Amino acid sequence: MKKLLFFLGFIAFATLASAQTVTLSGTQNKGTAGKNAELKSTPVKITKTMKITSVSGECEGFWIVKDNVTIHTFYDNKKPVGTQLKPGTYYVYPNLKKNSNSASVTLSLQ
Repeated sequence: MKKLLFFLGFIAFATLASAQTVTLSGTQNKGTAGKNAELKSTPVKITKTMKITSVSGECEGFWIVKDNVTIHTFYDNKKPVGTQLKPGTYYVYPNLKKNSNSASVTLSLQ
């Protein structure tokens, strides 16, 4: 009985450990073109294929860049859920909403 409980505990721990969530986020500030407009995203390197599980932020869609190439462009925050990202280094940048000076987006990957 002790061995069975230990085994079940180990399986539960291993499942939780493998379900790690990674966050990818970015911002855009309109500023004045050519002067202080800016795009920011902290690069995230993933070593296994991961799926977008949620999207949040104040934006009108976003684009994802992998290894300096735009690989996905989305115009809303619902359609991307379920999209798979293969191993690599990623950046994400939000689209500004109409009449907005700034935007942000955060993706959860699992």
